Formats: sequence, C-alpha cells, structure tokens
Amino acid sequence: MTATRHHLSHLYGFYTVAKHHSFTRAAEELCVTQSAVSYQIKKLESLLNVQLLDRRCRNTVRLTSTGEILAAKCQSIFSELDHLFESLSGKNVGGSFTIAAPTCFGSVFMPKVAARVKSTHPDLKLKLALEDKLVDIVSNNIDVAIRVNTLVEGLQYKPLMKVRMQLVASPEYQAQHGIVGEGSDLANHQIIMGQMDDSDWASLLSQNPELAIAADEVTYINNTLAILEAARAGLGIGYLPYYLVADDLAQGSLATVLPEIHSSITYFVCYDKSLEMEQKLKVLLEAISSTLHQSVYVEAFEWLAATPEAPPIESVG
Repeated sequence: MTATRHHLSHLYGFYTVAKHHSFTRAAEELCVTQSAVSYQIKKLESLLNVQLLDRRCRNTVRLTSTGEILAAKCQSIFSELDHLFESLSGKNVGGSFTIAAPTCFGSVFMPKVAARVKSTHPDLKLKLALEDKLVDIVSNNIDVAIRVNTLVEGLQYKPLMKVRMQLVASPEYQAQHGIVGEGSDLANHQIIMGQMDDSDWASLLSQNPELAIAADEVTYINNTLAILEAARAGLGIGYLPYYLVADDLAQGSLATVLPEIHSSITYFVCYDKSLEMEQKLKVLLEAISSTLHQSVYVEAFEWLAATPEAPPIESVG
C-alpha cells in the first residue's frame, strides 16, 4: 500500500502526457514546467522498474506497450474518480432512480418533478411508481418513497411537507342528505375512504375527537383520484388534499364540509440510506420544492425538508 501511495504522486503526470501525447500540453494542463512533468514520469518508471515512454522518438511522445496498458488503466480510474467527485458534489448524478408516491400527489406533481430532474440530471433513468397502498421499497427496488403518516422500522425517514386537507361533498349530496352542522353529525352521513385503516382519516379523527363516523356508512375506494370522482358524483363525503379539490371548490362542483376544521397530513420521504442515495434525494427534494413553488396551489403546503438551494414554502392555508 505504501508503494501505491508513492506511485500516485507521479501517476497523473504520466496519464496527462499519455492523454495529450505531448509534454508541452501536459505541462500546460498541470500548470508546471515540462521538466517537472519529465521528472514525474522518470520517477514513476524508477519506482515501477519499467519503461513507459519510447524515447527513441524525439519529435513525438510514444508509449511503450507497458505504457499503453498503464495509460488505459489510468483513463478508467481517473474517469471513474471524476464521475464520483461530480456525484458527491451533486453536479452529475446518474444511474437508475425509482420513486414511489401516492396517486394524488404523484399524478398532479410528480410528472413535472420528473421533467425537472431530467433537465438538470439527464443521466438519471427515472421510473415513477404511483399507488396508494404501502409497498416494501426494498423488495420492490424502490429508491425513494413519498409516504403519508406511516413509519416502518429499518428505513430512513425525513419529513417532507405538511399538506392541507379538506372535507368535501357535492352540492347534490348536501341537498339530498343535509348540511353537516357539527362533528358528531358525520355519523349520519356516507363517508368515502381508501381502506379500513385509512391513515388520513385516522389522523383527522385523532386531531378532532369531536368527529364521529359510522362504520356501516363507509364506502371504501383504494384510489384517491377515484375518491375525488366519487365525491363529485354525490356518493358521500371525502377527505382530500386541498390542491386536489381547490378547482372544484372554486367552480362549485364540490363544497366544503365543516369549514372550521383546519387539518393537515405530513408527507415523508422514505429510503434506504447510502451516500449515492443522499445525492439522489437532494436532487429530488430540490425538484419537488421548485415545482411546488411554481404551483398555483402553493398555499396548500408547508415545507419541512431542508433543501439548501431552495427557500422554504410558507404555509398560508
């Protein structure tokens, strides 16, 4: 190992000469004299006890067969190091990148996030996996998952943002079943939720203990976008992200239920920690933050993640 460490001090000088086939251009790149470059190569030859340059050719730099082998290996090693340093600095992140997200957030925002990531890091091969059920990110080869109020041991979690939520129903539903005047009235109404252990509803009920629902009045639909359509169709009352229902509320196709209730859910990013993943995660967080800043629904979010190059999103909702 000691010998290798001594070789490294001269190896890049040899590689630069081999790359340019010129002592002059090598010296210019290294910002040293030609004699200094020549000394580095002679020292390396002495340490290795081999001849790397054919010095019979006085007007050009020609490598010996041993020099050709070493130069090829140097090119591979130094190119790999350049790529590594660029990755560590966040300038060039590559490889595959599979991102899981809930259907609603994934459908509304993640295509724009993916386009932003690809524009700044074209070497990243992106895949979006959008579904509402909890999946094992390790067995499904998922790099980063955006999750809601769900923690699994053994993985890294970072709070991403708080998302404003809203109880909504169609005017037709309210005309037929009546206005919900107080929280306990929910028990007399049809409720639409994703599953029996719906984490969004569990969070809402824990934050607002005055609310009550009846189990036999619940319709389960395991897709948030389908819940939105069901609420529009008058099936019942849904609990949905504000960014998903804002246009319907403005147009009157949906109405707010219990508007005095101000609630939110927390989105997390979940991943299996590694140095490479930290770089990909930084790229993802910056792209999500930038996308949300440019969204007309920016007031629906309170940014919680630390992104050095992007300011926090102020919540006004």
